[in-house]
Amino acid sequence: MSKWFMRSKGLYVAMALLAGSAAVQADYAPFQGYVEMPQTLSPMIMGNLASENLRLINEQNARGGGKATTAAAAKGVTIAPGSASTTTPRVLAARYPTTQRAQIEQAFSESLRSYRQIEAKFGIPSNDVAGAVAAFLAGSYMAYRDVDFPDRNFSTLVAQMRNVLASNPAFQRASAAEKREVYEQMAIIGTFMAVTREALKRQPPNATVAQNFRESARANLEQFLKTDASRVTINEQGLVIR
Repeated sequence: MSKWFMRSKGLYVAMALLAGSAAVQADYAPFQGYVEMPQTLSPMIMGNLASENLRLINEQNARGGGKATTAAAAKGVTIAPGSASTTTPRVLAARYPTTQRAQIEQAFSESLRSYRQIEAKFGIPSNDVAGAVAAFLAGSYMAYRDVDFPDRNFSTLVAQMRNVLASNPAFQRASAAEKREVYEQMAIIGTFMAVTREALKRQPPNATVAQNFRESARANLEQFLKTDASRVTINEQGLVIR
């Protein structure tokens, strides 16, 4: 999976190493926004939607749900409405210091564009929230575990998340705007986490930046899955809670 996220690594490296700049406040961590994600992401993602995820994932795993799509998936119930423009990169970048927001907003915009290539590569329908959620989980898992993610596991994860979302009452009740917000935020963060990990492998940061990044990945998983990240495994079966 790491090969998908190879664009504009220079920009991501620069962002990851901002903590070493004299212009950055001493108490600022470049991934602080992710650690404080409940203040940044849609309340629906961290609230109603997340509260059902763990139960539904366990139910899907018990039925082998990571290996097949449901009939509901064919009806497009996990598709968010398209949009000609977006403010999501700006919203996510607002958590960062003013002097860095433009650069970070650019990186988030690039992440969303890069995610479109993932959709095309894996034959995921455009604007499918299931694919974006799978990218969010895979990117966060890669960053937290510091592991690569085989292509063969991603399609299974997408199918599993499609089943979960199709069964999640909070997602089905969500408005078109809310579904679009989930799609864009998940796609941006998942892609960003994967790209940044790849960049940091090539140009290792100081220990503080590396720890902040891993902590943000852990927080991503725990806030969305409502369980300890150490229990999370993603393999050929999909996402499994040990």
